[in-house]
Amino acid sequence: MIQNGHHGVKLSKSVTIKDYLEFAKTEDRGSIARLLQSRFEERYIGPVMRSSPGHKSGFAMMAIACLTIEAFESFRSGWTKPKNEKAFKKYFLAQPEFGISGDEISAFYANIRCGILHDAETRGGWKILRKGPIVDTSARTINATGFLITLHASISAYCTELKASDWHGVKWSCIRKKFDSIIDRSKSEN
Repeated sequence: MIQNGHHGVKLSKSVTIKDYLEFAKTEDRGSIARLLQSRFEERYIGPVMRSSPGHKSGFAMMAIACLTIEAFESFRSGWTKPKNEKAFKKYFLAQPEFGISGDEISAFYANIRCGILHDAETRGGWKILRKGPIVDTSARTINATGFLITLHASISAYCTELKASDWHGVKWSCIRKKFDSIIDRSKSEN
């Protein structure tokens, strides 16, 4: 499956493909769950949250949050191809703490995710703040700091659940499928 030259490719700052393959071979759920969590912390959430307060941008925070939701949901669902709006629907329906449901999910996707990533602005009168409720659909505001903190907490909670989940169950099957896809792509890119 993987050529030896690709075993050194890093999946996180400290875990290589070779490490992951050993974790998978030994069904080391704890190490893979930590890999998943550190991958999101290192690549997405950490760089934005560690920036100095005067340099934080609510728009950058929400752009990262949207990328994180899509990437995280692809791991959680075992998707190897983008699902875009479907990722947001699945994520928000599983995370009631954001208070986004039904048609509000489609509005979030169109006005926040697509607005920021395609137009460099929100649409539909939405405003990105760094205070207040995480999401206020009636006022059309999002607290980017609270949103990112809550997103980070949901990823951490999921990784904790993974450690206790059955290796042969659906959750782990999805995680392995996504990592296998990443590893396969790394072969063709090197």
